[in-house]
Order: sequence, then C-alpha cells, then structure tokens
Amino acid sequence: MVSVKKKLYNLIVKLSNRVLIILILTGTFILGGYLFISSDERKIAKLFKKEIKAFESEDLERLMSGVSYNYLDEYGFNYLYLKEFFKKFFSSYSDLRVEYENLKVEVSGNKARVEMNIRIIGTSGGETGYIAGDIKNPLHIIFTLEKERFRWLILKTEITNIYLQ
Repeated sequence: MVSVKKKLYNLIVKLSNRVLIILILTGTFILGGYLFISSDERKIAKLFKKEIKAFESEDLERLMSGVSYNYLDEYGFNYLYLKEFFKKFFSSYSDLRVEYENLKVEVSGNKARVEMNIRIIGTSGGETGYIAGDIKNPLHIIFTLEKERFRWLILKTEITNIYLQ
C-alpha cells in the first residue's frame, strides 16, 4: 500500500513539475512577444521620443530620418523645405528642450494620427525662454503618419493653436 502511495506521490510531483515548466515557458513566450514584437502604437510613441531627442540635440539628420520624403503640410512645407527650416532654426537657438503631454496615438491600417501638446524652450541671444507654447498654452499638434517599408514616418503636421513667442 505504501508503494502505491509513493508511486502516486511521485507521479503527482512529476506532473506538477511539467505543469510548472509549461506555465513558465508560456509566460516567457507571452512576455517575450510583448517586449520584442511591439505594437504599432508603441513603435510610434518610440519614434516620437527619438524625434524629440534628435530635436533637443540639434541632430538634423536623425530628426529628418523620421520624416517621409512625401511630407507635405498645409503650410507649404515639404521634406526639403522642412529640413532647411530646421537647419536655420538650429542655427538661431541652442539648449533646446521639448516638454510634451497628452500623447494620443490612433492607428488605422498603414496610417496613423498622433496628437500631443508641446512646449519648446530654448536659448537665443543669451536669453532662455519659451519659443513655442508656454506653461498655460502648449501647442496642440496633430501628426499624420504613414507606414513606409515597415517604418512609421511623419507625413504631415498640423498646429491647431499657434502661439509663438
């Protein structure tokens, strides 16, 4: 009788170990998939963090790498004009800092819409202050993106409340 109980106990332990291993492997695959296979929303949020860092470090090439060659907005800016604008902007301002909030990302197929409020702070002529937006009135910006060759790129920018210092 003791040997049957012992065999049953050993069987339960073996099954418990197998179930535990299966649960651990399943959890690892789920977590790994979540971390390594980013959703489009996460990829876009990451793109904007990269763009902000490039802007703050005045890295024109890195900044423009997130912009589509097909960029065209209602203000008449295309890719080349936008690049020239930032080149002149970076020569006029230093110590740039971007504050952003209320980041909203909506994806529909290969198009996306991103909304956020931003403030740009910088130094010009030895004075530091808000360049665009301020503490009470941030710029509300809407970006249109398109997925091109498996990458999300900015296609258009719209500022809904222009307040420049």
